[in-house]
Amino acid sequence: MNKIMVLEGICMLFFILSIASACTRSPSSTSGGCYRLCTDHWIRTRQEIPPPNIDKACRDGSLLEFNCYLE
Repeated sequence: MNKIMVLEGICMLFFILSIASACTRSPSSTSGGCYRLCTDHWIRTRQEIPPPNIDKACRDGSLLEFNCYLE
């Protein structure tokens, strides 16, 4: 009985770690929403398709007229 509880605890630990790593890899809804707002702003103000590195530019402040303030 004790071995089963230890095994269950180990499985739960690996499950939590896998969920945590998946959450850190995928963007949160806040950063995703900010990215969409930033790309919409880019398209409205510049009338062109945003470059591939627009998400980094929005976050780090190099796009001066818009900043997500997310790190």
